[in-house]
Amino acid sequence: MTIIKCIAFVILLFPALGFAGTCGVSGGSVEGGDAVNWTADSLSDEDVQYCIDNSVTDGDTLNLPAGSATWDDQVSFDAEIHLKGAGIGSTVITHGTGTSQSLVFGTTLGESPRVSNFTLDCTSATGSWGCMAVSGASKTWRIDHMHIKDIRARGIFVDPNPNSAELYGVIDNCIFDDDASASSIAAILVYGNGDSSYTTANSLGTVDAVYIEDNTITMDYVNYDGFTDVHDGGRIVVRYNTITNIGINSHGYDSTPAPYERSIRQWEIYKNTFSATENIARAFHARGGTGVVYHNTITNTGGGGYGLQLNYFCVCTDESSCGWTECTSYPCQDQPGRGLDTGQGTAQALEPVYEWSNCGSGDEDANDDGVCDSNSGNDVDVGVYTFPTCTNPTYDNVSDIVVEDQDYYNDTKLIGYTALTYPHPLRDEAEVVPTNATQGVVLDGTTLN
Repeated sequence: MTIIKCIAFVILLFPALGFAGTCGVSGGSVEGGDAVNWTADSLSDEDVQYCIDNSVTDGDTLNLPAGSATWDDQVSFDAEIHLKGAGIGSTVITHGTGTSQSLVFGTTLGESPRVSNFTLDCTSATGSWGCMAVSGASKTWRIDHMHIKDIRARGIFVDPNPNSAELYGVIDNCIFDDDASASSIAAILVYGNGDSSYTTANSLGTVDAVYIEDNTITMDYVNYDGFTDVHDGGRIVVRYNTITNIGINSHGYDSTPAPYERSIRQWEIYKNTFSATENIARAFHARGGTGVVYHNTITNTGGGGYGLQLNYFCVCTDESSCGWTECTSYPCQDQPGRGLDTGQGTAQALEPVYEWSNCGSGDEDANDDGVCDSNSGNDVDVGVYTFPTCTNPTYDNVSDIVVEDQDYYNDTKLIGYTALTYPHPLRDEAEVVPTNATQGVVLDGTTLN
């Protein structure tokens, strides 16, 4: 009997013995129902993962305490939970997992997981697949009020898994910046679902895309891939962001050797404020697919081109970025202005690109009349890339296969197009909605429910 009492005493006195961490309930239920607010015992990767594996269930919130920690082991979850820090700058997690991501959350169709309100320091993240990643098949995930700090390679990776899945959600009210030693960066890397995306009609103006809105990204000038880099049928909407010294980019079918990857499928780029104080080549660069680009304000004092550009590298095989053989007949596979097909290599529908009301020199078209308010000469049109040299091409240059008033139209609205309601439906109604693209970013998370 005495031995039993001693064992019971030890268990009561040291309940966490033999476990990686503890998880306590804080603040009662959240958002109605039986959802529970949990708080990790500490910010360590062991304690956070313990809570995920042993306490938190669908609908719950797991609060990360204030403080700082390095995650040497990857933290992951595949549940409809809200992983929430104490605020940008209050909860600081440093990447320590080498080439793998610090945080990965899987998703399932019909579930709405969320990650928010902390700083993720990516200084030591050198892998190609991001400092954090979202994968799976949900159309209702959210990443918000984050500081993705000191990016050296990739920040957030959006990865449908399996490849046939549609992975759509929203990234909003985040801050992105880079490590000064970086040489090639994509703050947000988006993959689509390949052939399936091209055999499905475009979804312009709907929720079926990765929405990137109300973020602030500021970079030191190096050789960047872009604020975004979109591959293999990805669909994006980039709106109401403040973008400095970097552009929006994508990859095309022209750039990837076998086994092939499809081009970006579609894009909507509008109401962003772009500015370049360094020699930046492009504010927007698309190498395939279709979309609309309108009502952006562009200020360029850095001496580079920093405009709106379409491209297809395999018009010229001298171009080092061409991963295939030369395109010898119009239209080229997945070129800008082409879309719906029945599979790779089949005939593709003509789906032109449309541009209107983009203004340079900090100007804008507030009246939506197609004329920049301060000076009509500030109008910025979409152009096509020109190769410096090309040896014995079938076509002399990109403009021979990406043709104005056929594959793309300047100063022309897309008839029947309507943008999705702003802000994105997944965002909290309690949030203060900014009136323009120069809004501030909430740093302490106090506006979140």
